[in-house]
Amino acid sequence: MEARDTPVSTIKWLNEQTKAREQVWLLALFRFMLKYIEKQGSVELDEDGLIRREAWLDIEQMLNYQLLHDKKTVDVHLYRLFQHVSLLEGWILLSNNELKITDEGTLFLKKREPEQLTKILHYFFPSS
Repeated sequence: MEARDTPVSTIKWLNEQTKAREQVWLLALFRFMLKYIEKQGSVELDEDGLIRREAWLDIEQMLNYQLLHDKKTVDVHLYRLFQHVSLLEGWILLSNNELKITDEGTLFLKKREPEQLTKILHYFFPSS
């Protein structure tokens, strides 16, 4: 069977499955970042004003991801975006070169995952 013989409905279904996995992965990483900050009490920033590489490596190890690998945190745009969104939404607070979870951040973590995902995806796909 060649690709051109694949029914359109099957291709659509595969696309939906891939999209769902990507969204779940994205939300899991985002939530874990907030939970990590919450559990640590505070997380120090690096010279670029971003969550330190060591913290991201801890998070990646726990989730079995390797986005950072041999890069600096500043080079992983997704991590920069996560921190930016969290600051904009008031889920984390910057104080003395450290980030701390806020009450709003704790409330966000208690929301249902579909609500959380909708909020986060808004920053990836803003409505016109």
